[in-house]
Amino acid sequence: MISHHNQADANEKPGLRKQFDNYRKGLTEGDYARKSAAMVERIFALPELDRAGFVFAYWPMTRRREPDMRSLIARLREQGVAVALPLVPDIGVPSMYAVRYTGEEPTMEPPWGIPRPAGSEQVPARRIDTVIVPMLGGARDGHRVGYGKGYYDTFLQGLEAVRIGVTYQACLIDSIPSEPHDMRMDILVTEEEAVRTEAPV
Repeated sequence: MISHHNQADANEKPGLRKQFDNYRKGLTEGDYARKSAAMVERIFALPELDRAGFVFAYWPMTRRREPDMRSLIARLREQGVAVALPLVPDIGVPSMYAVRYTGEEPTMEPPWGIPRPAGSEQVPARRIDTVIVPMLGGARDGHRVGYGKGYYDTFLQGLEAVRIGVTYQACLIDSIPSEPHDMRMDILVTEEEAVRTEAPV
């Protein structure tokens, strides 16, 4: 369905970001650890993970209570799955590329504490078959609300990979405003459920 009031819709996103961000700020350490662990288990239960050969994951900004995928990364590597992490070369430009994770912890770069991978081996996008995408929030049709910088939308363009978005159940809503460049997720995972999204007919 094409929305005819895209402009008004796009203006709702800052409000949603604030709402989702406030929810995260209210999480205790225990809630954060428990919910993140439940998300990791749900991701591992997906049949798509059995077929994964090269996973593009992310290192969490824990201060911002981004769902913690570190145990997922460790388990994938134990199973012989290659893992890449995002590298943002310039915070002011909406582009990032994949760097192979070496097992060495990324450094947190100022001003936003964006994790910078330790490795330097760039991974061609065509080798990546599965992408784990952090979301501030999302909708059941697969649209996501990110931080609004556009890194993931740009990266995912033309990528032939299963796109798995992770967010908290409280930040999963029925619909969110979307724009043509927004990349939809194939599967959304929260601490309570995994939702297979389908494009609107």
